[in-house]
Amino acid sequence: MNHPQCNYYACGDAKMADDVFEVFMAIAKTIGQLSHIEAVEFFERMNKENLLHTDVWGVQLHFQQAIQQVQKDNYSKTEKWLNRVKQSTNEQAAIGQGQPLTV
Repeated sequence: MNHPQCNYYACGDAKMADDVFEVFMAIAKTIGQLSHIEAVEFFERMNKENLLHTDVWGVQLHFQQAIQQVQKDNYSKTEKWLNRVKQSTNEQAAIGQGQPLTV
């Protein structure tokens, strides 16, 4: 990896690029015996010297999986909102009846 005429290319989606970088870091740490900070600096230097090239695009979403996650997130937010409304209503009812509030 440290050869002056060596160039590295990573092309693919963002997830794949992250995976490739993790492998590069592992190689630099184990084979190159670099610390984490030294490995990061090594790749930053390679990038500045135009020895590390990337062609990365956004993560490709699986439609069905994305829809399910959005539904789950929205349900969770709605459920929390309803619990707050219910708690507020119960507190107001308790105040109206002269009962002490519990926190």
